[in-house]
Amino acid sequence: MGFHLAVIVLTSPIKGRDTLLLARDLLQTIRKKQDRWIRPIKKQNEAIELQRLGKVDWGIPGHQRVLDIPQAKDIVEWSQHLGVIDAKKRNMWTTFGVILNKITESHQKDAFLCRVELPNPLRLTLRQKFFFLYLILHAEGDFMIPFIGKLPKEGKFSASEAVNYFFATWKELATKLQSSKDYADISEGKDLSRRISQLKPVSAYERVKSKLENLIDLGILTRVDERKYNYLSNTEKLRRLDKIPSDTSFQVTGEPLEKEWRSFFDSQFFSLASDVFEIGGTSKSSDEVVTKRVLESYSQLVGGLGLCRIDEICLFTGIEALNSTPPVIIEQKDARNAIYNLNRKHRKLVSLHVDMLGNISYAKIDKEVLNKV
Repeated sequence: MGFHLAVIVLTSPIKGRDTLLLARDLLQTIRKKQDRWIRPIKKQNEAIELQRLGKVDWGIPGHQRVLDIPQAKDIVEWSQHLGVIDAKKRNMWTTFGVILNKITESHQKDAFLCRVELPNPLRLTLRQKFFFLYLILHAEGDFMIPFIGKLPKEGKFSASEAVNYFFATWKELATKLQSSKDYADISEGKDLSRRISQLKPVSAYERVKSKLENLIDLGILTRVDERKYNYLSNTEKLRRLDKIPSDTSFQVTGEPLEKEWRSFFDSQFFSLASDVFEIGGTSKSSDEVVTKRVLESYSQLVGGLGLCRIDEICLFTGIEALNSTPPVIIEQKDARNAIYNLNRKHRKLVSLHVDMLGNISYAKIDKEVLNKV
């Protein structure tokens, strides 16, 4: 997941570039430096490289060196899939991209952009782990949760074994979608069933490895051998992820799955993250604490025009609050309500603005209110 930090460092919210050019820049940025961050594939090469390089930081399992443009392009497209950059806008930042930039540490940016090479910038901080768990669930939670649920809670398992869980999960999801009351779900289920039937086992194996390596970065799995795709589960973290309502539970309500997932992210995600990463966050925060956190987030995110996306404020508030000392759980719905309450209390000093579709999406907060923080 650490390579997404390099992608965000090389992009911006206002200046775009096409995917192939970005892939070339990414490869150029990490080509030589990555030798100090990622072990060589062959164990017999370690001693030679240590003698050549001197100081290294190979303590992060699961990464492979990026050797050519197709591999770099895969990383860029992976960032697009997770939603940190927008392919339709020539890979400029999305809302998620803005937040990822804010939580990328200065030493990580220096490692990618300057001559500094250590410490290893691919090592995720705790708040980056919150963020990437959010992204993974947001992009493909309907698959990842039942897939994770099938992984062995005890003992070693291989990526080859996990291919069976991969196919079983997709087939179950296709069946659930087709039994939904929502036409969009039914159509998606039919399309998914067709694509899965055409997927070759070799391609499935590569996808499975990618998903398992993501879980290593988050500390949910452990690689048994650095050079073999064998894993051990972090049993407690897997069990805590089981608390996420399954798609079967969602369907009991009769609501489209997308709507139920939105509700989960809005009102339950940071409680889950606190449990998964064993943070012990406090969930009962006063309105004053939530409002203070929201104003602090706005101050860090706001651009030159004074407008800031409400979704950015709410997600960033949750991440920063859970990363604070002591950790505090602030769900996005609570942060959003705090913004609306500020608007009702201060009127013109805290104005709300709509997007092109007429949805309330932006807030602008006057310095008079911010100075009270």
